[in-house]
Amino acid sequence: MKTHVHGKNLEIPIALEGDIESRLRQLADRYHFLHEATVQVDRQRGWYTAEVTLHVRHQILRAEERSNDLGSSVDHALDKLERQLHRHKGRLQHRGRASELRDAPPLTSFEPAEPDEEYTAPRVVRVKRIAIKPMSVDEAALQMELLGHDFYVFTNDESSDLNVVYRRKNGDIGLIQPE
Repeated sequence: MKTHVHGKNLEIPIALEGDIESRLRQLADRYHFLHEATVQVDRQRGWYTAEVTLHVRHQILRAEERSNDLGSSVDHALDKLERQLHRHKGRLQHRGRASELRDAPPLTSFEPAEPDEEYTAPRVVRVKRIAIKPMSVDEAALQMELLGHDFYVFTNDESSDLNVVYRRKNGDIGLIQPE
């Protein structure tokens, strides 16, 4: 598994970088379906934000933690990601898609505090049909604001592709475009 560790607005101590790579190596040994991991640590106004992204077969798993201590924000983000991986593996096994994953050893040292429950697939409780009309990104962002939603699906009038605008945690607007 490839690992990338980056620091933004700070220099990551060599010992911490080694610890991060060691934990990621342990995850790769336990979950053989991991392809790539990216860890980005940021410092802003005395707060450390650790963002860990794992590329799994056809999905991306992401965890983000914020703390006033660099080590604890990284540890908590990795713990959160490990719980996600455990659930992801359970979903794959439940659906019968992961025959080669079944022989992977169970979690040992990083068990979540809450008891593990049997995975039940989420169910669709509401279907909403909307008319998608061509509009610019600015119009879509305005429409999202007017509706009070966190995202808005629209057809981009420049490319005629289906796009999504969404509100990011920092209050900015993001745009998702198909490749």
